[in-house]
Amino acid sequence: MKTNLVYKTLITALTLFSFFYSTQSNAQCTLQVFPNVVNNDCQNANKAEVSAVGIFGTPPYTAVWTNAMGTLVETDTNLLQGQASNASDLAADTYTVTFTDATGSCQVSANISVGNITIDTSTTVNSGTITANATGVTYQWVNCDTMSDIMGENGNSYTPTLSGNYAVRLTSSTCVDTSDCVAITTLGITENSFSDTFNVYPNPTSGNFSIAFDKIHANLNVVLYSMTGKVIQKENVENASQIQLNIDSAVGIYILKIIGSNGETSFIKVIKK
Repeated sequence: MKTNLVYKTLITALTLFSFFYSTQSNAQCTLQVFPNVVNNDCQNANKAEVSAVGIFGTPPYTAVWTNAMGTLVETDTNLLQGQASNASDLAADTYTVTFTDATGSCQVSANISVGNITIDTSTTVNSGTITANATGVTYQWVNCDTMSDIMGENGNSYTPTLSGNYAVRLTSSTCVDTSDCVAITTLGITENSFSDTFNVYPNPTSGNFSIAFDKIHANLNVVLYSMTGKVIQKENVENASQIQLNIDSAVGIYILKIIGSNGETSFIKVIKK
């Protein structure tokens, strides 16, 4: 396919030589070819793209692309001076582009190698945290249910605060791929008999977090458990609507049990990241 792509770095030289080659004899082949990899292949999907431009010869040019086996992959005709020939949907391979100018006697070839970029799209789930196994890439976590990016989540791991389906989009150079969606279904309040509402924040937390009720309670008992059932912390407050706590333990998921003065009970998952 032909495009109007002009290699800016060659414009000045092309202008200087345009008059000279308008009177140049075909006895000397002065054509030069400059190939370029536009995109390497990604995940062996046969989506690589290359281009090449011919200058300093007698236009129009014909460009022929072949792979390492000599199989024809693309042909362009009537290319103007500085106009690029593109070949796309290519696998990782070594390609040869041959430009022939209008005289038919001036022909120049150039080789170009296309690589394959492979990204590990696997993930690991541990205690509600999803971790991408790929390294040397950039990360963007996405909500599969809403098909939207999760703002600010650009690390190699993500701990969801709500049940749902999540994935990570991975980028390496020009290669972009996305992991399979992972279902997280064990987050949030698992049991609650309090009549008034309350909020546990921030959750996930780096350690310090608060429990804030809408009204003052005569007595509140709080017990924080590890996922193995070990008691991490206990607190008791009277005539209060808020409790300050700190998880001074490893990252992971903890169970927070809140007991009111009338026997109300709530179990909440709290995540330390």
